[in-house]
Amino acid sequence: MDYQEKYFFKKELISKGMQVDELKDKQKWINVAKKIWYKQYKNIGYGSYLEGEMVVQGVLEVINK
Repeated sequence: MDYQEKYFFKKELISKGMQVDELKDKQKWINVAKKIWYKQYKNIGYGSYLEGEMVVQGVLEVINK
């Protein structure tokens, strides 16, 4: 995903109501959340585990910019 795609993806998520906040302890959040993300891939991907995983990975790339 190049910069333009990441920018568009983030803009699209925000326009649909996603809130992006600054984390005070980002590493702590990542460590806790990673333990359960895989359980939600199928829901996030509207029934597709792989699609959900791709969405999560895309979001992580955008927010890590």
